[in-house]
Amino acid sequence: MATPSLRTKILVARGTYSNLNASVSDLGEGEICYATDQDKLYVKEGGVLTGIGGDVVSVNGQTGTVSLNIDNLTDVDTTTVAPTSGQLLSYDGAQWTPTDAPVPVAGSDTQVQFNDTGVLSGDTGLTFDATTNELTVGVSNADPGTATVKGDLNLDSGGNFSTTIQSVTPTANRTISFPDQTGTVGLVSGATGNIQYNNAGKLAGTTKLNTELDWTSATGTYTGLKVNVDDGAGGAPAGTGNLLDLENNGTSKFSVGTDGKINLFGISGFAAFSIAGGTRTGVTGFVDLFSGGQARGSFTVSASNGSDPVVFLTEGAGNLSQRNGTAAQTYRLYNTYTDASNYERLSFNWDTNVFKIKSEAAGTGTVRGIQLGSTSAEPVALFGATPVAQPTTAVGSATVAGGGGTAVDDATTFGGYTLAQVVQALQNLGILA
Repeated sequence: MATPSLRTKILVARGTYSNLNASVSDLGEGEICYATDQDKLYVKEGGVLTGIGGDVVSVNGQTGTVSLNIDNLTDVDTTTVAPTSGQLLSYDGAQWTPTDAPVPVAGSDTQVQFNDTGVLSGDTGLTFDATTNELTVGVSNADPGTATVKGDLNLDSGGNFSTTIQSVTPTANRTISFPDQTGTVGLVSGATGNIQYNNAGKLAGTTKLNTELDWTSATGTYTGLKVNVDDGAGGAPAGTGNLLDLENNGTSKFSVGTDGKINLFGISGFAAFSIAGGTRTGVTGFVDLFSGGQARGSFTVSASNGSDPVVFLTEGAGNLSQRNGTAAQTYRLYNTYTDASNYERLSFNWDTNVFKIKSEAAGTGTVRGIQLGSTSAEPVALFGATPVAQPTTAVGSATVAGGGGTAVDDATTFGGYTLAQVVQALQNLGILA
C-alpha cells in the first residue's frame, strides 16, 4: 500500500555491537538497538544485550558465510549416482535420487515411437518385440508395408536372419552386408551341403541339388556333386531334356541326357563325341563315338589344333573304316618307339595307288622280318586261292610234260609252267630278285 503521510517514526539506538555493549547502561530495560556491523537487532534484557530471534552459531557445521547444496539434505543422495543434464529427483520411498525425466509415449504396447508432424505417435505398422528383439514393418501379409533403406544396410549381430529380400531397380549402387565373426555371409536355406537356388523368387535348398566337400570319414560314402531330377513321383523324368547342358552363345557344346548319354558337340551342332551306357551282344557298358554329319557313326582323331585328322567310321555292322576323302591312308603298328627318329614299325599304307605292307625302322631301330603264319600248319594263300598248310614232299606232283625220260630242258613244263616261267613269276612277285 502507499506510505501514509502521517506516521510515527521509530528511532532506535544505532552503533557497532561493541559500542552498544559498552554503553548498555545508557539503554533502558527492554529498549531495542541495532548493531550496524552485524546487521542485527538487539534488546536489553536483564542489563545485557540479547539478539532478537536467537543466534545461529553454525549451519551444517559451517560458520560465517555458509555454502549449501541439495545433497546436504539428509534424504537426498546425488553422490552415489551423479545426476546428468535433464534428470529429475525422484523419491524411492527412502530418499531422493537422480532419475531420467519421464518420456511421454504414444500408441499401444510394442509400437515404435516416431515424430508425426511434431506430435509423438505410434502405429500398428511399426512395432518392436523386446522379447524376441524383432522389428516388424507392416500390419500383416495382406498389408505388408515397405521399409526403404537409402544407404548401406549392415546386419551384424553374429546371429541368424530369416528374411525375404526383394530386389528392385535402385537409384544408386547399394550394398547389403551380412558379416559374422568369420566375415562370411549367412544367407542360406535348406540343409548342410544343399546348393542354393531361386525357387519362385525365394532362396531354396534341397538334397536333390547337393554337394559334399568334406570326405573325412573312412567309412563314409560321399557324392561330390549330385543333381537328382525326377518327375515328382520318383520315376523317370517326364518329357525330354538334359541333366546338364553347357552352352556357348546359346549353342550346346556339352550335354548329359536323361538316358546317361554324354555329347560333345562340334561343327554345325552335330555330336562330335558321345558316350552312352548300355549293352551290346556279349558286352555290358559300351562307348558310341559318332558324328551327326556323317552318313554313319564316326569319330575323328586329330592334333590339338584340328590338323592332320584321321577319321574312323562304321560302314555297316561289324565294319570299321578309316578314310578322309581322296587322301591316301596309312596305319602304323609299332614294335618300339623312342621318338620320331628312333623306332621299329609295321606299315600298312596306300602309296601311288598301291597298297603296301612293309617293315620300317629309323635311328636305333632295326628293320624286322614279316612272317605269314607262325607254324607250318597254319593255312596261307594268295590271290584268292584256298589257304593251305605249308607244302611238304607229300604234296601231289604237278603234271610234267616235254623232255623225255629223265631229261629236263627249258621246254619241260611242270603243271603247265616251264622252269623259266616259274622263275619269272617269282621275280614278278618280288620273291626272287
